[in-house]
Amino acid sequence: MKARSLIVIINIALLIITVVVLVRLLTKNTSPGYDFHCFWYGGNLIWQSTDPYKAFLEKQKVTLPVRYLDGVVAKDGPIDPFDVQCVPGNTAPIVFLLSPLARYSWGTAITAWSIINLILAFATVWVLLKLLGQKAASNKGILLLLLMLAQLPTREMLETGQTSMLVTFFMFLSMFFSYRNRTPIRAIISGVFLGFALSKPLLTFPLVLVLMYRCRAIEVLTAGFIQLIGVWCVTFLGTSISEVFAEYYRIFMMHAGPGTADGMYLTAGLLKGLQPYSYVIIIAGSVALGIVLLKWHRDRLGMRGEEVGIDLALLTVVMLWNLLVFYHRRYDYVSAISFPALIIFILGDHYQAVKLSTTERTVVNCFTGLLMVFWIFPIKHAVGDMAHRYLFNSFTLVALAMSTWILFRLVPVKVQERCCQHVGAKQSEDLHANSSSRSLEPRI
Repeated sequence: MKARSLIVIINIALLIITVVVLVRLLTKNTSPGYDFHCFWYGGNLIWQSTDPYKAFLEKQKVTLPVRYLDGVVAKDGPIDPFDVQCVPGNTAPIVFLLSPLARYSWGTAITAWSIINLILAFATVWVLLKLLGQKAASNKGILLLLLMLAQLPTREMLETGQTSMLVTFFMFLSMFFSYRNRTPIRAIISGVFLGFALSKPLLTFPLVLVLMYRCRAIEVLTAGFIQLIGVWCVTFLGTSISEVFAEYYRIFMMHAGPGTADGMYLTAGLLKGLQPYSYVIIIAGSVALGIVLLKWHRDRLGMRGEEVGIDLALLTVVMLWNLLVFYHRRYDYVSAISFPALIIFILGDHYQAVKLSTTERTVVNCFTGLLMVFWIFPIKHAVGDMAHRYLFNSFTLVALAMSTWILFRLVPVKVQERCCQHVGAKQSEDLHANSSSRSLEPRI
């Protein structure tokens, strides 16, 4: 069977799964959007000129009555189905960006946010394809889109109303402006989007590391400036700058600590119950990965050329490490969409200095297919919660190892072209020398 025909069959299967998943999400009886509720509630506090971070730490609630633009008036009782005090777990730029939704009642706001998140899933894949110079209306482009829509992390993100897709979209958009036709203006635009992405810093900081590695100071400094503007905006709600940073720190430590039992990081899965040895293992593994990446850097010294594919592979390595080491739930794995993109697009001849052997390509494709099956189907119900976490961690570890291996196999396109030109020139010189030597031979 030809590869194109196989992709078409896979796309049809994924389309059926996606439709079933969306119908199930729409018909579920449970109240969706618990995580979005934190941002919506915080937006209500902002419109009442109250610092949402301070309100959470001091157990301060929204003042009633609240009149919404869709005509609903909350006079007494809870203003949403959850009736709990929660904190927006992102920094100020995203919280202020989402605050207009708080001008509408809960039912209207969560419906609008669910639609926005679904649109963001399409937009994220579109930006990623543009970053790689690929067509969205192609079999492979549709494959990547359907993988994004069908996978469990996306479904969980839609159900909880998380901001993981939003910051992932901003992250890839920042990378697009930084790597495609980069100019000072585009670098600043890239930094603005990166600044919004850093509103969920524990998820998106890998891109900062990649940009710092490439010495792209404009983007990083602009992102920092956007975050400072967010802090400055909070001060208009009656909180000093030092208090805002103190609130950030306290809330960050709540999210960066051991976390809850439903996380998908190593200390909640494969290394659960091994404290304090689990932290030693994680530190040792991180140091080992750092040494491997240092060797990769030294091997590439002096190479120049196209960096988009290589740096997306580097971002994938750092992102998968981040998802394993720090506190993340399954919906945060929407940011790992770069891994199937890496397999589908970057392993082509355009980026690869040494072609994969048939065996290597088969192994890579089979593992990627198995990983996506695991990310799509709710295997947790069949194997149990802890077994599911063990498998999730194990698959992610293999994906990390494979991404690192792929990173070593990639070199810039222009380096490949120079190598080909050098080989061609050498062959031409040898041919000319042989012709000259033959012309000097005496004729018999």
